[in-house]
Amino acid sequence: KQWYQRRVAITAGNATTDNDDDLTQVISLERATGSCEDQRHGNMDYECLKYMWKFYHILRDGWMPCNNYKQNSGRRNFRKSDCPVLSRKCNTRNRTENQKNAFCCKSVLCYATKMNRILYERR
Repeated sequence: KQWYQRRVAITAGNATTDNDDDLTQVISLERATGSCEDQRHGNMDYECLKYMWKFYHILRDGWMPCNNYKQNSGRRNFRKSDCPVLSRKCNTRNRTENQKNAFCCKSVLCYATKMNRILYERR
């Protein structure tokens, strides 16, 4: 995959790009695939939640971007118990990949919302 080749080049100290956004995205992806992916959503800091929101569909083949699961009406008021429930549903084996995709993205969104942070631009 192209992002992997760029990541390897950057990691090896061969980062040459005219586009800072590309470099930022590769570095962000590297962080998301590192320690962030190994943590439970409830243990993630905001940066990890943000990167998982942005790159979950790259980390899991066949998943749709989390932006497809954002609330159309703006910020959702999650109940206190919603985040752990969504996180459990994200990791349940008897769910389809489509269901896991939705629950994982909503779980990440829930925990970020509980931190009073947003993961996407509202229009």
